[in-house]
Amino acid sequence: MCIYGFAQNNPTTNPAVKADSTKKAPPTPPKPSVADKVKTSKKIDGLFTLYQDTANGSVQFYVKKNQLGKEYIYQSFSMGGPTSLFLHQNMIRTTWVFKIKKTFDKLEFSQVNTNFWYDPNNAVSKAANVDVTEAVFYSAKIDGEDSTGTDAGSFIASFNSSCSLSIDTECSLANHAIGSRGPSRPPQPCKP
Repeated sequence: MCIYGFAQNNPTTNPAVKADSTKKAPPTPPKPSVADKVKTSKKIDGLFTLYQDTANGSVQFYVKKNQLGKEYIYQSFSMGGPTSLFLHQNMIRTTWVFKIKKTFDKLEFSQVNTNFWYDPNNAVSKAANVDVTEAVFYSAKIDGEDSTGTDAGSFIASFNSSCSLSIDTECSLANHAIGSRGPSRPPQPCKP
C-alpha cells in the first residue's frame, strides 16, 4: 500500500513567503489613427485603397472593416510579356480566391482552399470544411486604426520593407495578388 501526501504553503500564514513586489507595466499607447499615418501620402483608390508616402515611396494599404472576412477572386493573365518570366504567351495563368482577416495585431491575406465541395443534402456536409485549411500568403502588422466615425474598425498596414511591388522581385504581395510568377511556380512566402 502506498500513501502520498501533498502540502502547500499558505502565503498569508507563512512569514517566509514574501508578497509579490512586481509593479504594473505602463499602459501601451494607442495605435495612431489612419489620418496620422497618411498625412504625407498620395491616395490611390481601388478595391483596396493604397497610400504611397511622397517622401520615401513606401506603400500602405487600407482595409475597411466591411472588407474583412469577405472572399475576393484573383485572376492572373499575361499578354506577350518577357520570356524570362514565362509570360511570352497570351494566357490565363491562375485564378484563386483569397480573403483578409485580422489576427491579433496583424492583417493576414489567405488563399481559400476551394478543392472541396459538400452536398448540403448529404449528412456528411455537417462536417464541411473541418479539415480544410487556408494558406496565409502575406501577413502585415497593423500600423494604424480608425476608432471613430463611419470607418471605425478599419485598418492601415504597410507592405513589408523587404518586399516591393515590382514584377522582378521574388517576394511581394504583388507576386501573389498581381501575378508576377510563371504559370508553374507556386507563391513563395516573403523572406525577412
